[in-house]
Amino acid sequence: MMIKSKLFKFYIIFCFLNFVHSISIGQITFEKIYDFPWRFISASSAIPINSGYILVGSSIDTILRRSNNVIVRIDQYGDTLWSRGIKSYYYQMVISADSIINLVGNNNQGIISQYNLNGDSLRTVELYPYDTTVHSVFPISTHLFGICNSWDGGLIVTGYRDSSICCNLLFFAMKLDRFFNTVWVWNRDNEFTQTRNADLIETSDHSILIKYEESDGGFSNPVCGIVKLDGDGNLIWTKSGYNIHSYYSHDEASNHDYIHCGIRNDYFSSTFLSYVERMDTAGNIIWRDTSSKYTFRSLCSTFENGIAMIGNNKDSLNNYHSFLRIYDNSGQLMTHRYFRDDITDKTFSIKETSDSGLIIAGSAKDTSTSSTNYNSYLIKTDKNGNLINSINNLGQNKISISPNPFSDRLFVSLDVNSKYELKLYSTLGTLILKQNFQGNSIEFNLNNYSSGIYLMRIHDEKTKESFSTKLIKISEK
Repeated sequence: MMIKSKLFKFYIIFCFLNFVHSISIGQITFEKIYDFPWRFISASSAIPINSGYILVGSSIDTILRRSNNVIVRIDQYGDTLWSRGIKSYYYQMVISADSIINLVGNNNQGIISQYNLNGDSLRTVELYPYDTTVHSVFPISTHLFGICNSWDGGLIVTGYRDSSICCNLLFFAMKLDRFFNTVWVWNRDNEFTQTRNADLIETSDHSILIKYEESDGGFSNPVCGIVKLDGDGNLIWTKSGYNIHSYYSHDEASNHDYIHCGIRNDYFSSTFLSYVERMDTAGNIIWRDTSSKYTFRSLCSTFENGIAMIGNNKDSLNNYHSFLRIYDNSGQLMTHRYFRDDITDKTFSIKETSDSGLIIAGSAKDTSTSSTNYNSYLIKTDKNGNLINSINNLGQNKISISPNPFSDRLFVSLDVNSKYELKLYSTLGTLILKQNFQGNSIEFNLNNYSSGIYLMRIHDEKTKESFSTKLIKISEK
């Protein structure tokens, strides 16, 4: 009888875990700094997947003097499922329809590496090891910067090749089928420039929009431009501008306009001007917003046909602080907010999630300590950029919750005596219990609640810190 009871409990937990993974949990948000076992971790991108996120970041080992990457799988509550250190440097990733993680980067040559959602390495493919016209004399290197999925199951990548002639870096894009066979290659005609960065997306009409950054041989005249190709790799149009130091991000809006952001830089006066633009499908500017105070780093379209954009600026102590800006369709700024003032942080990537929220990736360190180490920083907000159930993991207040899973009574213990507010939410984000208590412990009976998964949030009203965790209720029957 005891064995049957344990099997029943396991079945209930399994069913509800799969149930919560299959629904939209729009009200669950979090803010976390991850203390991974590598030095100087920076989360460069976080991509939503079913029931969570895949995070990719870079790590610098100051002892071994080498740079590596880290892949981390995060569940929808912000908890780490697994993390993998990988010995190559990657710039971007996409997740294909069959849930394969594809990364592009450099390992002496341009490479594409594939991982499954368990973090297992599947294969690594090297592209263009030599220029076939001069390989017998001049070995040439290939660097990949951008990658996107293609509608037919293949991949499109972009980067540059070292021509080994006058140190020119030749900008190219390549279409690969699902078996990594080359479908077409597009090369930029200008051979007197040095491409330093490139990124691309496939648009809803199956054309390819590429944003690039390059300069002349002396790096004195930076150029940032946008190229549009058709699905066969033929040039449709190109737009470029001078004195642009860096581009950062571009995307297709929900009404099929194009949006992008970056920095216009004046090398002579050492001034910069961040910009965000909305263009029509012909590359004509519809509206633009600029700032000389903030650095615009990454953007994404929103379900309401707006733009969500992140970036950072410095305070008087030269600490960086990240912000979120949300624009409506006409370019009116609807939201500008910072997240925390007790850390120095930079954000690098923003994506819209399936529940119309936002996932933001970056790096941060605690300014209250003397540590110089950065750690990965991940923020999940609702569609308006709000943190409803904020998780703060920098505090020293340790919390113990037992038992979990539970059947009726639940006991919560904290290290610090304070005034707390406890809230319990369903998986749909509905508030079902609210209770205030003074001290460092509370016990309550949830016998009347149905079996399933709940989110508990405890807020310290004195320190303003919050803690959130998952609870699993099972039936004894």
